[in-house]
Amino acid sequence: MSQMRKVYLETAMIVSQDGAEFQNLVTQKIGTWQNEDSRNQVEVQFSANGAQAIALLLKYKMELAI
Repeated sequence: MSQMRKVYLETAMIVSQDGAEFQNLVTQKIGTWQNEDSRNQVEVQFSANGAQAIALLLKYKMELAI
């Protein structure tokens, strides 16, 4: 069986105090990255501090490890 590895391509951070805006920005970024190449995958990490929401988005592809 082949070994696969994550190859990180790009990162983005989204910060907002408006919930609807935050959700819209995260959705737009993920959509943009997935439309660039169908093999792109996105890892998302969320954090919140009071009203402020933060998302770290990591775009990557899975490739064969040689």
